[in-house]
Amino acid sequence: MQISDISLWGIAVTILMLCGIMGLFSLIDRKMMTRFFRVLIYMGLSLSVVALIIWGVFRLNGWWYGPLWALLVVMGVAYFTIRKARLSLKPFFLPLTLSLLVGVGCGLGVMYLLVKVPHSVLLVAVLTAMCGQLITSVSQSLATYVSSLRHTQEHYQYLLANGASHLEAILPSVRRSLRASTLPSLRTMTAPLLLAPPMFFCGLLLGGASPAASAVVTFVLMLVLLAVSVLTTLLTLVLVDRSLFDASGRFLY
Repeated sequence: MQISDISLWGIAVTILMLCGIMGLFSLIDRKMMTRFFRVLIYMGLSLSVVALIIWGVFRLNGWWYGPLWALLVVMGVAYFTIRKARLSLKPFFLPLTLSLLVGVGCGLGVMYLLVKVPHSVLLVAVLTAMCGQLITSVSQSLATYVSSLRHTQEHYQYLLANGASHLEAILPSVRRSLRASTLPSLRTMTAPLLLAPPMFFCGLLLGGASPAASAVVTFVLMLVLLAVSVLTTLLTLVLVDRSLFDASGRFLY
């Protein structure tokens, strides 16, 4: 679909609906109307910037433009994931970035084998779908891991004192973290799909894919997102372990 395929009548009706909503809120809640207006401006500017960047990726179509853009996106995901988990950047940023690169790379590899479309298009679509899921799942898993370690220090020291290894002592916290990493994906899978199909599914339909192909690709993508979330969390916990504990096994964070 091109910009010329968009009907001006549809845009006009949407603007009229927006004006009606703004008028309603101006009567009953001016503060909400102001917030609504600011959010609309933010969303419009953000979409414009995203459209410009993606247009550049498609337009240039060099072999290194896509990977460079993906690297920048992954670094942004790592930053916002750590911020959302309310953790410090220093011990987590590099391990999380490396883990995201591995996880996202595996996920993209699976989707490249599944779908035969231009690489730049698939990179943008799949990476975008992964980003939102990873920010939610990985931030919850890291926050759960650190919180569990903080609140179970006595149990951790007790296990070490009784001959347990470091891995055995942190295993309960690792288990809680991995469990937290899967919950967002499981919630998505158990949503009322009959009434509200995933946006990725609807996007494939808008792109001209058949309902059967859209369903298969969406189902595989959900499984890939689940696997990438768990893989990213596990790799991050392994890489960040030395930063969270000293040589004697004392929790530093």
